[in-house]
Amino acid sequence: AIAGIVIGCVAAACLVLSLYYVHRLKQQRLRYKKRFVQTVARNVSIAPSPGGMSADKLAAEFKHIDANGDGNISKTEMKDWLQDGKLGEISDTDFDAMWEAISGGDDTVNAIEFFVFLSSCGDAFDDVYNEQEKLSKEQRIALASRRLSAIAARDIKEKVEA
Repeated sequence: AIAGIVIGCVAAACLVLSLYYVHRLKQQRLRYKKRFVQTVARNVSIAPSPGGMSADKLAAEFKHIDANGDGNISKTEMKDWLQDGKLGEISDTDFDAMWEAISGGDDTVNAIEFFVFLSSCGDAFDDVYNEQEKLSKEQRIALASRRLSAIAARDIKEKVEA
């Protein structure tokens, strides 16, 4: 009888810990997807869903992240892009989980993988879009200014490289 109680308690504890682990993974996924969309939103006007965004703007953002212009985004390029700006640091754990989700364990991400991952961030788009809708006029102007600066920097870089 005591052995049955002990086994039952251990099984219950394992179940609780498993549920907690699954919950933490879900929270991490939401966290890194939101961070990803926030970073996209710094340079591209976003819609409440990924489908409402211009393909040209998304392609330009992909090129912006692909600093060396080889058509693929490396892990270093992605981390630099995510940490560029005023959104703060992304934890190594969150970044590694996000990279694994985008790349499937590969060393680089191509445009298709980038867009597929972006399309999986639907809830994060809604959250970030709603946050942007609540910004004051001054905050919206600052956001637009950052976008224009990013566009100007890309244009200058392309002219210098040409």
